[in-house]
Amino acid sequence: MRAGATAVLLLLLACGSSVSEPVSERHPLRVFAAASLADVLEELATDRGELPPFEVHLAGSEVLLRQVAAGAPADVLLLARPLVAAELPEGAEVRVLAGTALVVAGPALPAAGAARPAPRTPAELRGCRLAVADPDLAPAGAYAEAALAAAGLLDAVADTRVVAAHVRDACRWVALGEADAVICYRVDVRALDALVELFAFPDVEVRYGAALTASPPRRESARRWLEGLAARPELLEAHGLIVVAP
Repeated sequence: MRAGATAVLLLLLACGSSVSEPVSERHPLRVFAAASLADVLEELATDRGELPPFEVHLAGSEVLLRQVAAGAPADVLLLARPLVAAELPEGAEVRVLAGTALVVAGPALPAAGAARPAPRTPAELRGCRLAVADPDLAPAGAYAEAALAAAGLLDAVADTRVVAAHVRDACRWVALGEADAVICYRVDVRALDALVELFAFPDVEVRYGAALTASPPRRESARRWLEGLAARPELLEAHGLIVVAP
């Protein structure tokens, strides 16, 4: 599944759906997921097999976490960073779902007469119009900031770095020619035809955390759904994710 993912996944919470109703077609699981997982979950929705029915609410990881902390009725939470029980509602169960790589990507079709060649190493990011996600809103931004700091480049790119609210917004700036490169996840590159991976930061480990936050009548269905997703490595790997041992 590519950038043309249908809007059907962007289902908002059904006002009449009760947090205590057992999972059914009428009361599907509510999966709150990082926006970078949109294509994975769309493909899963088209072929869920024996998995419980589900609907997906997509947003930035930190936005989702705040929503759940404020009482939003999520049954499963999937974020682009590890989770700890202390930041979740009481009784939540946490695990690592998968990993991916932090990469630098450029336009798949560079503009004619581009002023500079595509960067192929961290050092070549100097002077590059570099799009990144906001580290206060998206884990991708925090990973990017850490990677730049480790390479000694934070100050070097300060004047040419452009910050987007979320990593997919940063990716779109490259696709539109408003930035030369973006620091994003390999998942994003696999999802967007307009991007091509230039190089990866090999020392950065990106982990997607998962949490079961469902009420008791829905918890076992939520657990079965999450275990079913983790049991499809070919689906995860096709979208740039890697299976991580629990």
